[in-house]
Amino acid sequence: MALSGCTASRPQSSPPVDDTPPLRPLLDFASGQVAKLDTAAEQGSLDPATVQMLRDNHAAHAAELARIFGIHVPEGDGALDGDPWEELLRLETEGARQAAEACVAAGPVYATILGEIAACRSAHADALEVLGGR
Repeated sequence: MALSGCTASRPQSSPPVDDTPPLRPLLDFASGQVAKLDTAAEQGSLDPATVQMLRDNHAAHAAELARIFGIHVPEGDGALDGDPWEELLRLETEGARQAAEACVAAGPVYATILGEIAACRSAHADALEVLGGR
């Protein structure tokens, strides 16, 4: 007796779907935040423990995203415009929104890491807000 139905194989004419595009901006953001937090640490205007914690989180995210792409972590831009605390707070808030949007746009295989990054960036913004940069 033969059965017919769906199979797990794809037809040869169907190219694989690349669902990584929403991840690249997150990698660029994370590497940029590492560089900006290095600049903030050098300036010494923010709490060193907070800066180090934020930096370590972004470095870990950048490393994992770069691993997914099979590349080295790109070098970020460390320039800070104006008050470091205000700039970092603004960027973390934007970064949390960016990660949440990427979580929805990317394939399900990336949902966990993107959800973690979104939550982490949101927590970063909250920490900066509460600490007031000090």
